[in-house]
Amino acid sequence: MCAIESGGLIWCWGANFSGQLGNPERTIFPTPTFPTSLSEFGTWIAAKVNHTCAVVTSGAVRCWGNNNSAQLGAATPASSSDPITVLRW
Repeated sequence: MCAIESGGLIWCWGANFSGQLGNPERTIFPTPTFPTSLSEFGTWIAAKVNHTCAVVTSGAVRCWGNNNSAQLGAATPASSSDPITVLRW
């Protein structure tokens, strides 16, 4: 689960076994944490079971988490807790 607060900070909580919360520590976060490698604020977010994508203030779409079906927009099947830039407007 992820949400964006009014100032644009992204907060995520719950299971993080695929890096879908944006944190390299693969565990459960019962309280909100923020994606550690995301240096931009968010304007829109979509969190699925094993991956998350966000539109950030620069207009880029960044995704992180499980990538076994290329849902991060990357050629590698590896999961990533670091945001991968999928698209720039």
